[in-house]
Amino acid sequence: MDVGTWLGSLGLDQYEPVFREKQIEAHALAELTEQELREIGVPLGHRLRMLRAIRELTGQTLIAVEPGTADAAMRDGAERRHMTVMFCELVGLGALTAKLDPEDTADLIRAAQGAIAAAVARFGGHVAKWVGDGATIYYGYPRAHEDGCGRRLKPARS
Repeated sequence: MDVGTWLGSLGLDQYEPVFREKQIEAHALAELTEQELREIGVPLGHRLRMLRAIRELTGQTLIAVEPGTADAAMRDGAERRHMTVMFCELVGLGALTAKLDPEDTADLIRAAQGAIAAAVARFGGHVAKWVGDGATIYYGYPRAHEDGCGRRLKPARS
């Protein structure tokens, strides 16, 4: 996939020159963070559109492996690696949303998603999927780390 074509499909082809200047290619899209898009001059609305499209793009590229096919995959050059899968969500959101306007709830969820994405990126993780206020997070995929399990976010102490 060509980054320029991808940007054009989003109606954001005006960013193609900066993506080319910064050498952001298709394989690097899954690694982009909101902060990096901000640093290259993408305004908030367009950042959100790009990040949503990247999440959809990476969700489509996940490969389901049927039982018994792992040996064949290993012969075809695949690799085994340790990874940590984590799910996080806002605790008590249901009760809180009963007290908030829908717009305030949406703002809260967007702020939480931004904070989660920033923390996950800081520790070298990958947000694989957003489901409402929850996120499925991978450490060790798509980029392997020797200390992948130790990189995960620590739960807050009450």
